[in-house]
Amino acid sequence: MKIQRMTELEAEMRKVARGEIAAPAAAAEPSVESAEALIRLLTPENRSLLRTIRDAKPQSVAELARLTRRAEPNLLRTLGKLQAFGLLEMRTVDRRRVPTPVIAMLHLDIDPYAMADKIVARPAAAEATGGEKSIAIRIAVVDDHTIFREGAIKILASADGIEVVGEGATAADALKVAEELHPDVMLLDMNMPGGGVEAAANIARVCPTVRAVMLTASDSAVDAASALRAGARGYILKGSSGAEVVDTVRAIFRGESYVAPGLAAVADQTIRRPARRKSPRLSPEA
Repeated sequence: MKIQRMTELEAEMRKVARGEIAAPAAAAEPSVESAEALIRLLTPENRSLLRTIRDAKPQSVAELARLTRRAEPNLLRTLGKLQAFGLLEMRTVDRRRVPTPVIAMLHLDIDPYAMADKIVARPAAAEATGGEKSIAIRIAVVDDHTIFREGAIKILASADGIEVVGEGATAADALKVAEELHPDVMLLDMNMPGGGVEAAANIARVCPTVRAVMLTASDSAVDAASALRAGARGYILKGSSGAEVVDTVRAIFRGESYVAPGLAAVADQTIRRPARRKSPRLSPEA
């Protein structure tokens, strides 16, 4: 463990947060000698941020900003502080800065008579810290057509780096799976009982870290626009090959969006179109 005086640590933390220096090589280890300093850093907001990084596995700071609805410059400063304390790493992947958790749990041994607290860290799993195993994409499939759902699950489960963690047949099932299992990506049928669009909207509202994707037979531009407005990250046609579905799931996991080629123009218009404001209606004078 790296031991520093609190004044030295705070000065170093500010320099890292401002980007003046890189995080120290031992940043993956706790670098505080006082539990009080660590508790001050682990505010409810910062714990929620760390939880989002762990569960949603954002593939860029921009994606994390969208998930947490925080301004990117302020978010970068907070990430710098957390990195300086050794709670996460900022890795570079294809020119993107990817926040990565490095600690699964902290244990505090507090000395009530002296500033001699001990902090013991349990590292995150190998797949989260860049070990030999790669990060598995956790996925769920919700479709009321049993044969199609089972076929899609079989294709996805056979792909490298993908783990099917849940399934269902209705919009209610979709929300339950999202809340209980928190998959990275969820494939939804457009016309299942309860409605795929409604399911996507509820998931975006209740579980914003879950990426909902429509896998549907409908090639309607209106349906595609409705799904995107509801919060879906992608729109895949059921006529796509298994390899196309797998590649799309991986792209969605990386933070990209996807719409079937024939509907791409609709997607672009939907994303760029500002919300319409209703004009005030003037009532006739009495």
